[in-house]
Amino acid sequence: MAKKVQFTTNQPSATTDYLAADNTWKPYSGGGGSSPLTTKGDLYTRNASADARLPVGLDTQVLLADSTTTTGLKWGSNTTPTPLGYYGQFQDDLTQTAPSSNVGLAMIFRVTDLSNGVTIVSNGTNLTRITFANTGIYNLQFSSQFSNSDNTEQDVTIWLRKNGSDVAGSGGFVSVPKKHGSINGHIITSWNYLLDVVAGQYYELYWSTTDHTKVQMQFYAAGSPPPSIASVILTVTQQAGIMAGTGITAINSLTGAAQTLVTGSAGTDFAISSVGTAHTFNIPTASAANRGLLSSADWSTFNGKQDTITGAASTITSSNLTGSRALVSDGGGKVASSAVTTTELGRLVGVTSDIQTQLNGKANTGSGTSFLTGTVGNANTSVGAGATNYVGLTGSGLTISENIRVTVFPQDCSLSRMYFGTSTTQPATGSLVVTLRKNNADTALVITIAAGSAGNFYNNTVNSVSFTAGQYASIKVVNNASAASSAVNCVAIMVTI
Repeated sequence: MAKKVQFTTNQPSATTDYLAADNTWKPYSGGGGSSPLTTKGDLYTRNASADARLPVGLDTQVLLADSTTTTGLKWGSNTTPTPLGYYGQFQDDLTQTAPSSNVGLAMIFRVTDLSNGVTIVSNGTNLTRITFANTGIYNLQFSSQFSNSDNTEQDVTIWLRKNGSDVAGSGGFVSVPKKHGSINGHIITSWNYLLDVVAGQYYELYWSTTDHTKVQMQFYAAGSPPPSIASVILTVTQQAGIMAGTGITAINSLTGAAQTLVTGSAGTDFAISSVGTAHTFNIPTASAANRGLLSSADWSTFNGKQDTITGAASTITSSNLTGSRALVSDGGGKVASSAVTTTELGRLVGVTSDIQTQLNGKANTGSGTSFLTGTVGNANTSVGAGATNYVGLTGSGLTISENIRVTVFPQDCSLSRMYFGTSTTQPATGSLVVTLRKNNADTALVITIAAGSAGNFYNNTVNSVSFTAGQYASIKVVNNASAASSAVNCVAIMVTI
């Protein structure tokens, strides 16, 4: 029999919902005995701290986990699952004809029905290459519609090519029925291959016929009642391997289905460079700046190093020689210091032949410096107005004939530092020019005494003129004034052998 509960203390009120463990009445706030649900289809869930209501979703929506929502759940649309495996389905809607009898022709697939990791790529002319983007085991199934307009049966041969080369054992013969009445003979031939494929490879289906004028791989337009008939249909499905949506989805953030590993030598340390679908493992050749692989040349160098120093250098492996000395071999054939200093040795820099031989040669020809000096005729001799006179290297009188004032040199020498003296003022109407002549030709050794210059000693100590044995010299004096020149009294020149 039911009992009535009497409350003499802690009486419930209109706003209280449940009796808490501390013997007091409390309103519902995410706990206790009351439900937060209000509507048909609501779900009883919980947020981070209390029970909560998830309102019912829309028709066809499904419940999805979502950590960003308050309750960790939400209603959403059903998504199509990621397909597993790679595949392709292709066909052709044109009649294909062989170029000649018993000559192979690649089957063409101009229409793509489905494709995921398997594509048809052009051979440069037609879409024939069944190309795989991913490694795996694949089933390749084809069916071809052949027709024969001949009154006799004809044969068709079909085979497989891999990367442009025939696959041994892949061929097959098919006999196409002969024409009966006005109706051509027809046959659909079909079989499959199980292929072990590496990413990037391609295959082609080839066919030939015994009479290319009679047998075709035939396309038929839609009729009544059948729809159109493709000349060839191809399906490719992956059987094993890393299936689409199940394997690694990215390497170094690269998401390409087929990725390659490459070796390189760029950089100064080991590093991996990931670009496009290629991962390059760079290991540079070791050097003073690079941490990397030892080259074969360096290995040979290191391997050829002598373990222990022997021979002449064995005396200097642990101690230094006297500084700034030439190296010699001592009485025992070992490396030692010479008494000759590096400074003394440096004095031989530029020697091109035996020094003694050179010295001997110099002793016979003579060398050194001398001076040629002399007065010019009688003191205070002048050059006439606008006239040219000549004088010898050792003076002598002025003359208009150069050939009687030349000096011949018996060996090679050079002339320089020419001086010329005057004792009166040069007229203001022109200069007096003194020029050394070589073989009756002017040289760069010139002294110009300007118009109006007072008597003095004038010189050219900058230029020099070289002579070889047998050549000759003279001095030309040109007066550019309209009156007689200043009086000239001496000449001097240095000869260097």
